Amino acid sequence: MKEIVSLSEVAAPARQFAPASAMVIALSIGQVVSWGTLFYAFTLFIVPMEAEFGWSRTELNGALSLGLLASAVMALPAGTLIDRFGGRWIMGICAVLGAACLALWSMISDLTSFYLLWIVIGMLHAGTLYEPAFAVLTANVRDYKRAITFMTFFGGFASTVFIPLTHLLIDHFGWRQALLALAIIQLAIPGIFNILMLSGTRGSMSGETITPSAPQERSPLTSALRQPAFWGLSLALTAYALLFSGLTFHMIPLLSERGVSLDQTVAAVALIGPSQVGGRLILFFFATNASARALGKVVFLMPILAMILLIAAPPFGFPGLVAFAFVYGLGNGMITIVRGAGVAEIFGTRGYGAISGALTLVTNLAKAIAPLLLAFLWQIGENYQTPLHIFLVITCIGAAAFWFAAITAKNIEIQK
Repeated sequence: MKEIVSLSEVAAPARQFAPASAMVIALSIGQVVSWGTLFYAFTLFIVPMEAEFGWSRTELNGALSLGLLASAVMALPAGTLIDRFGGRWIMGICAVLGAACLALWSMISDLTSFYLLWIVIGMLHAGTLYEPAFAVLTANVRDYKRAITFMTFFGGFASTVFIPLTHLLIDHFGWRQALLALAIIQLAIPGIFNILMLSGTRGSMSGETITPSAPQERSPLTSALRQPAFWGLSLALTAYALLFSGLTFHMIPLLSERGVSLDQTVAAVALIGPSQVGGRLILFFFATNASARALGKVVFLMPILAMILLIAAPPFGFPGLVAFAFVYGLGNGMITIVRGAGVAEIFGTRGYGAISGALTLVTNLAKAIAPLLLAFLWQIGENYQTPLHIFLVITCIGAAAFWFAAITAKNIEIQK
């Protein structure tokens, strides 16, 4: 029989970082760059690549879907590795490889290579974006919820910074040279920051040893899977992922069908990013002492309100659309924080990476299929009216699932 002994019992504990330490700031800036270069920039390369190669928009977006699927597959292994070894080398190496992939992207000339490259980029998402960063923060920062809020506040500027920057680079230098510039930025900031500034950090299960004295303890992930709260939280996040990904890729044709001009659509969509940041600021300054479970009960109602506003928007014109964008953005920003802090609050910080990875696997699969699902539903009736009502039902199910998870969750005392 075996007993798992924590690091604190066998070695000196790793140093703890403050929510606004240099490590947290560096990790936050790295998130802005990684999201900007390895995710948001993708959409800006579709038109110039379509023009050069003659590939269809569906073919080009297929690469992104494959990347999301690859990210889902790698989420659990990446989280488990970070639990055991910390995030320094995993996040550092993945950031450097991300820069190499951007450089290789600038050289591609056939669709097969493009798909293979995006499978690799998707795998690297599992070691560079929010989920691995959340795992690092929960294992190394005493006030991890405030640190997660701080980091996601910075991350909210990724599209604001990199969409216009990438457009400027493509416009002045061409899409291939723009990718090389993004590769240099990716290497210089998250590549170097993650290796240098994550020094001294540990994983939630780093240094554990096994001693032959007591009954074997279940792994944190196995214990989580036995809790109804895990499945409630998984369903809530999956419902949200379906909504987020579906609307992201269908927003323009959806609003066009409902009589919204392109200028109004762009203006409304532009409000979503600042609203996300605003939501995170509200939590950072006014809700630091509130539990993620209590916040989530309110925050997961916001997508429902957003969908009601979107369905009802045409009679109210542009003001109704603005109201939708504002509520939708607030909900997006807050749900990211509830997701990051809620996992640790409900299941504890030990094994956070693996538990979060299991949740990410499911939600990224949902993100990958959502655009196709919404397109299929549109094709049935050749309009978005029925799909919007179906997605409203999905958001209601997601809110109910989070309430179930919050109510059934065990009270865990976090030991830092």
